Amino acid sequence: MLDPVSRVRRFNRAVTSAVGALDTSFLGRGRPLGAARVLNAIGHGRTDVAEIRDYLGLDSGLMSRLLRSLEDEGLVETTAHEDDARRRVATLTRTGRREFAAYEALSNAQAEGFLAQHSQREALLAAMDLIASTLTRERIALDEMDPQSDEARYCLGGTMPSSAAASARVLTFLFPEILMPRTCAARAAASSSRCRTRCRSAASA
Repeated sequence: MLDPVSRVRRFNRAVTSAVGALDTSFLGRGRPLGAARVLNAIGHGRTDVAEIRDYLGLDSGLMSRLLRSLEDEGLVETTAHEDDARRRVATLTRTGRREFAAYEALSNAQAEGFLAQHSQREALLAAMDLIASTLTRERIALDEMDPQSDEARYCLGGTMPSSAAASARVLTFLFPEILMPRTCAARAAASSSRCRTRCRSAASA
């Protein structure tokens, strides 16, 4: 039987292979995972280039190369920040938004494919939740959101639609930039139309 360290390393190799982390054409879209992650972060609302770099844990040189490659493809535009010319803001072009949507559809299909390979779907998801929360224990977000939204209801002890929740949990495990709340402590004022929700990531823009 393998020792614990060997089992962790075997798991790392399996995940790397399954998600295509080393592919030159991630999900068959013609670019590696790094560029796809930058595109994903922008598509999910992160626009400040320095923030994206820090969020994804990239050094300045790699971030610049990945961003330049997306600009060369006509997927991303960068401009100076309106309040600070030293900062850059990245936004998706129309073509970039289509590419982002294509990645979302492919990623959802990949997640559903992973789930379909195991007969004990909930056990697999529970294992992913445990691993993801262990790897990103330090990530805690305090967000204000509509208490009627699916995310707020989930944090408050409700449920998300089963298909959406399952795909979200797999995607969060595979791509930490997609932050879905899992273990949450929420507080809402009865007379308020909005609430502040404190969430610990299941795995994040």
